[in-house]
Formats: sequence, C-alpha cells, structure tokens
Amino acid sequence: MKMEFEYGQGTMAAELPDNTDIFIPGETVKDPACIPEEKLETAYLESLAHPIGMPTLSELAHKGSTVTIVIPDRVKGGEQATSHRKLSIKYILRELYAAGVEKKDVLFIISNGLHPRSKESDAKAIFGAELFEEFWHSGQIISHDSEDEAHMVDLGTTHRGDPVYMILTRNNCTKKKDF
Repeated sequence: MKMEFEYGQGTMAAELPDNTDIFIPGETVKDPACIPEEKLETAYLESLAHPIGMPTLSELAHKGSTVTIVIPDRVKGGEQATSHRKLSIKYILRELYAAGVEKKDVLFIISNGLHPRSKESDAKAIFGAELFEEFWHSGQIISHDSEDEAHMVDLGTTHRGDPVYMILTRNNCTKKKDF
C-alpha cells in the first residue's frame, strides 16, 4: 500500500507492506486533551517547578554556570508561535536568568543528525524572531554537523558497540575553526 505521511514542511510517500499497522494521531488513538493557550504558561512553570526525577533548574544553575540547550532541526516542525520548542526555551531561560546564569553563558545547538546543517533562515523559523535576534548575532546558536569529526570528542562506544561523540562547543573547544 502507498502511504503519504508528514515530513518537514510537507509530506513524503512510502510503499509499505499490506500488513503494516498504521498509527494516525487523533484517529487510530485519541489525542490527549489540549491545554488551552491561555493556560500554557502556567503548565510550563508548573513543570519547571516540579521536574520528574531531578532537581529544578534553579537548584542546578547559578551565576557562572554555562548552559547548552540542544534542540531538533526544522524537520521536526514546531514553528508555530505556541510550539513546545519556542515556549519551553522562553521559560527555561527565564528560570536560568533568575538563578544567576548570564545570557552570554547560554549556547543553543541545533541538532541536525544527518540532515543538512541549518541555515540562518532555518534558525529564525525554529526560534522565532525574538529569540533569534537575541542569540544569533552573538554566535550563540550553532548548527551541529554530525559528520565533522574535527569538532567532536570521541567518548568511546556503547555496550552494543555504537560510537558516541560529543560536539565541541565554545566552552570545550580546543580546535580553532568557525562553526
């Protein structure tokens, strides 16, 4: 059977075996209740005040802390004004600043996987105009290149033998090259 599914800003076709189980959000399984837009801030603040299984950001962060926030690339969507990405970043930053973290000590990494690196226009769509203007021009939004081993540290392998790398950021970079 031929199936069209959402991918990036459009759809993608795939030829699937006839016995494929298909999950369609909202149809196959009922969507969860929607939080009304006017209650989103309260819900985010409640979540930040009571994280599951870890201390709050205000307990973890303080003046002098450096913070790196990794977000998915544009392929994952989330460009609407009330997207989880845009709202969560706003409330996380508010809490970090209240804990003493300085704006200059925040770095965002757009995690592209093997997708093309994000361009300036992609970053603006992902972050929205306000956050983009606040962080882009100071180089605090970078696009990860998972094929650029010169900017990664080899952390070894998992118990299954999968390689694990971590990007070198401004704070742990030992090689000089523009991101």
